[in-house]
Amino acid sequence: MKKILYILFSFPVFGFAQTNTTTTDLNMFTAPLTKQQIHDSYHSQIFIDSLVQVSKGVTVEMTLRKETAKWPNGVIQYIRYYNGLKPFGNWTYFSSSNDTLFTLMNYKNHILLKSFKEANNITRIRKFSSIENLESTTCEEQLVFPNGHILATGYREPIQVIDHTELLETGKWKYFFVNGKLESKGKFKDGKKDGKWVYYNQYGDKIRIVNFNAGELVSQKEIGK
Repeated sequence: MKKILYILFSFPVFGFAQTNTTTTDLNMFTAPLTKQQIHDSYHSQIFIDSLVQVSKGVTVEMTLRKETAKWPNGVIQYIRYYNGLKPFGNWTYFSSSNDTLFTLMNYKNHILLKSFKEANNITRIRKFSSIENLESTTCEEQLVFPNGHILATGYREPIQVIDHTELLETGKWKYFFVNGKLESKGKFKDGKKDGKWVYYNQYGDKIRIVNFNAGELVSQKEIGK
């Protein structure tokens, strides 16, 4: 039976939030099914004829490989698609209790990795140049409050920490109050605040200037006191 899969490429960019994705988590996005997994009862691969919307009003038909895995309790662990050997469309990962953990959208020039938290709320989005570089390239990041308002924006870069790589904050970052006003801004170096950071109150008034050196407070000056 022919299955119809609609995948939209005019995908809006939402905010990111504070769900942590470890190096181990990122590995699962790039690991194809092994021969053993393909033949075990918890995994499957099938080919489907799919009608794919590539732009408004334009569709093409192609054969995709659909890859699925299940948790031991039978709940779907992930669903992902390939066009040949190339990752394609929308991938979704679930917890063993069927909550959405991550979604990954494959675009022509980048991918968007969304993390979810309670009640399937989006908490963070990371933009990578390609799925092959999740652990080896700088990514853009947005964090969001539970209500969807932006909490922070900035970049992360891969840093070697002991025996593994972590994506740590780097360069300019901005943090916001839930009302949208700027809460603070400054720079990170290797995941630690570095140099001058400026802090504001919820009305937009500058209230404090703090200087850091590799995460250590060097000096601070209160404004208007």
